[in-house]
Amino acid sequence: MIGGWVKAMTIAVLMVAPASARIPAHALCIDADNDGRGVGCPRGADADDSDPSTASTDDLLAWMKRNDYHPEVIYYVSPDGDDSLAAPDDPRRPYATIPAAMRRLRGGSCIVLREGQWKGDRLIAAYGLKAPKNRPAIVLAMPGERAVLKASSSCVEMRNCTNIVIDGAVLTTIAGGGHGVKINDCQRITLRNLEVFSLSRGIFGAQDINNLLIERCVVRDNGGSHGIYLGSRDRPNSNIVIRDCLVYRNAMHGIQHNGRIRQLVIEGNSVHSNTHGGLSMLQGVCGAMIRGNTVFNNNKQAVIFFCYDDKPNSGIIAYDQNDNIVEDNILWVGRYDWRKQTEQPAQHAAIEMRDGTAAQIIEMNNNVFRRNIIVTVQGAPAAFSRPSLAAGTTFIDNTFFRADGPQRVIDCRQQWHDITAAAGLCAGFTGNVFARPDFADVSVTYSNTPELFDFSLPAQGGR
Repeated sequence: MIGGWVKAMTIAVLMVAPASARIPAHALCIDADNDGRGVGCPRGADADDSDPSTASTDDLLAWMKRNDYHPEVIYYVSPDGDDSLAAPDDPRRPYATIPAAMRRLRGGSCIVLREGQWKGDRLIAAYGLKAPKNRPAIVLAMPGERAVLKASSSCVEMRNCTNIVIDGAVLTTIAGGGHGVKINDCQRITLRNLEVFSLSRGIFGAQDINNLLIERCVVRDNGGSHGIYLGSRDRPNSNIVIRDCLVYRNAMHGIQHNGRIRQLVIEGNSVHSNTHGGLSMLQGVCGAMIRGNTVFNNNKQAVIFFCYDDKPNSGIIAYDQNDNIVEDNILWVGRYDWRKQTEQPAQHAAIEMRDGTAAQIIEMNNNVFRRNIIVTVQGAPAAFSRPSLAAGTTFIDNTFFRADGPQRVIDCRQQWHDITAAAGLCAGFTGNVFARPDFADVSVTYSNTPELFDFSLPAQGGR
């Protein structure tokens, strides 16, 4: 039985690969040095993630230099500031409102938000701001201080922009709904150390997004959609990296990309306790690298590759999904729905690859799963909607485990295959084993307390 051995992620690093180990072992906040401060922590932001004794920043310019920020001019914003008396490079003369400072933001300049709270709409708004390659425009929360933006529509909105960094702010809603971050037609955007919660969508981006980095963000409890939701229709995206983020308790999937993209990297993230699945790749994701993530305690699949027919004239078209690599992940599907304690997740596969289109001509070729630990209760570790999708997939050196029922690892059209039979179904199936992983402390009973999970393996040491 799966009952007492499946636990999920708290105070010990729980990943398989070095990429994953960059995320600290906390299920609900990112606290790299275990000092009670960090992104999403109740005590607030950390001024130095490598020094547990540092709670504030005395020398902002030195901190910026250590973190590779080199602004030419700084505008300070504080709730006790004055827009009419504000002056650049003078922390004693801050602006009172974020939009007043944003009107002065250019390449090479930086806005520093001090401790406080701002309410409004599109508080950080940039339209057509194009900073040069080596002179980004930066909006930064003062290290160690909690700058909270509350909006009715979007806390951050960028359109047709280039080379902007948003770092350290807390993004939430005034009265429910809205976006934490909304971006369209943007290049070289960095979203770092953001806490995004209680909105409709956490981070949303669509259409011709290139060179986007989402790093060390906590995206949680967003009630209308996916935590991180990226997509494209007629204008594909490229070079998107989602790294070392914590994504949990969102209304749909944790992370979804819907539409064509080349070079999507999802690495070192913890994605848990979302209402649907963990990682969802739809309608044309090709050349993705999904590695070193811990995906657990979600109510549906851990990883999904899926294509479907949308409404006529919607602009959403199903494309092939080829050349993706999924490696060194923990993909864990438990028994219980973390909200209601029903057994909804128990029947779900950990990996699902499905062509839901009427034509049934979508290709999913040269997709490789290697060195993953893949665990389910009753569902298949991997499920395919037709044999040709399985034929285009390679499994190398994975550990499969299915807690209830026969030792079968693949379901293809309700035809089950064990380790031996799977070798005749897939393009490559070598070095895989069916075995219970020796996690430090993992249990289906932890579904509503994800901080108890510890996916450490013996070589990593447990708690």
